[in-house]
Amino acid sequence: MFGSIEGMGYICSDKIIVLPLTNYQHMKKVSVIRKTALRLFAVTVMAMMVSGIQAQDNHPWGVMGGMNFTRSSAKDITSSMGGQIGVLRNFRLGGFDDLQTRLEFSFAESLGKKDTPMENALFNRWSLTLPVLFSTPINLSKDSRLRFNLGPYVQYSFFGQSRQPLSPNKIRSFWHSSFGNKFTYGVQSGLQLEYQRWLASLDVRYSLRKNPICASCDPGREQMAMFSLGWRF
Repeated sequence: MFGSIEGMGYICSDKIIVLPLTNYQHMKKVSVIRKTALRLFAVTVMAMMVSGIQAQDNHPWGVMGGMNFTRSSAKDITSSMGGQIGVLRNFRLGGFDDLQTRLEFSFAESLGKKDTPMENALFNRWSLTLPVLFSTPINLSKDSRLRFNLGPYVQYSFFGQSRQPLSPNKIRSFWHSSFGNKFTYGVQSGLQLEYQRWLASLDVRYSLRKNPICASCDPGREQMAMFSLGWRF
């Protein structure tokens, strides 16, 4: 019997058997997301290792931590507080701009509004985030400068808890969603004030991908405002 593969089906000598596309399309989408995340991570690591890129000054590294304010575009979801800590590094690109990379560990939580079908819903996550920001520094004085930062980020939520809406016993359960639901990406912008070795940063993130708040909830795009203080070394 002779056969050849064409798309997601194959042709036999007497009939054509067509396989369903649903699982294939889902696996292909997840594969594209994984490849995008891995490529961006690889580019960032390579940039940090290349010796030809010069550090912006004598203190290119930094540690920072602070709090965040998170909301989702999902229906009947309210805002909540969280926090983050991380490290950063500045690189000189040449000319007037720098490249700032960060690796942050954060906690964020989304809650359902009271007196709505989403009441008592909860979805929290512990995440690793990798922003790659183009940074424009402006010297304010001998000891201080202001940075305008803008660029993409990728984020992977490796742990979290969820609670279904209108749950009578309000029990939290650990969620184990697919890779695609744990991964998101978007745009980050912010201002960073540096004084000697101290720094203060105000940033805003906007997710370009919708993620579910809980198993039975509609997905939404996450918006996060962050305030951090840090020390350069």
